[in-house]
Amino acid sequence: MSPRAAIVIPSYGRPDLLRRTLQSLVDAQWPPSFTGVWVVENGPQTGLEALCAEFAARLPLHYVHEPLLGSSAARNAGARACDGDVILFLDNDVRVEPVALHAYAEAFADYPQAGAFGGPLQPEYETPPLDWLVPYLPWSVVGVDYGPRNRPLDEAWLMGANHAVTHEALQDAGWYDAVDAVGKRGGVGEETRLQERILAGGRPLVYVAGGLVWHHVPASHCSPQWALARVFRHGLTRGLLDPPRGRYRLAGAPLWAWQRWLRLSLRALARRLCRESLEQRFALEYERAEWAGVIAGCRKTGGEHVL
Repeated sequence: MSPRAAIVIPSYGRPDLLRRTLQSLVDAQWPPSFTGVWVVENGPQTGLEALCAEFAARLPLHYVHEPLLGSSAARNAGARACDGDVILFLDNDVRVEPVALHAYAEAFADYPQAGAFGGPLQPEYETPPLDWLVPYLPWSVVGVDYGPRNRPLDEAWLMGANHAVTHEALQDAGWYDAVDAVGKRGGVGEETRLQERILAGGRPLVYVAGGLVWHHVPASHCSPQWALARVFRHGLTRGLLDPPRGRYRLAGAPLWAWQRWLRLSLRALARRLCRESLEQRFALEYERAEWAGVIAGCRKTGGEHVL
């Protein structure tokens, strides 16, 4: 028997995309174990409650307002408000495949010891990325598929836009942490860190092959500038949570980290002066942006980690 399940959708603006997500749930096949949808408006209220009211006759829909910005705050608020033993978290820019909920319900029943579940994700591009840029883009942009069968995973590979967590595992793992995205700023990877804590607690993760969602990817997320901003945020997260060590520091960051960033910056400048194309020098620019993020994170923590 499948446990009772709820759907939580954090939403920071983007009403048109949220409408698309909700319509895909209207069109989906609902197993009896799924009890409803909780939309969590994150930050200032911008009219999403009225949008939810439009769908209330077609979906078992509930509106929650969480004034604290950040996807972790929204997910935690939704998990506390909903009535699910398992909570399926969807981003507000995905379109759910009609059979996905049934695939999740079957996996919940088949793997009662699991702590988290996640399905494949495929992009729906406004404008596809250039081929050379694809290796530098995150999985949320290029897509994820681990094969045609459900299976346990021993690494934190589930996608944040399409993952489920048991309420018990979420509580035991300490909920989603606060070092996360706020709009287009801040750290990233809170879903991965939660999965790592769940694995460390002895619960497996499960890939749900039929739990497919389609992720809307705007043209801006397929640009070199966005890829650099994204890897900066990865570096920022590292600097905040696991800052590099060093005895000698400048403005909170190890002196050697500043030296590395400076060398990368000088090499990038030299290549620009040599009129190399962005494609030719992008690997260097990418590494430089990541180290800039690491240094920014170190500066925020105050540099208390000293070897």
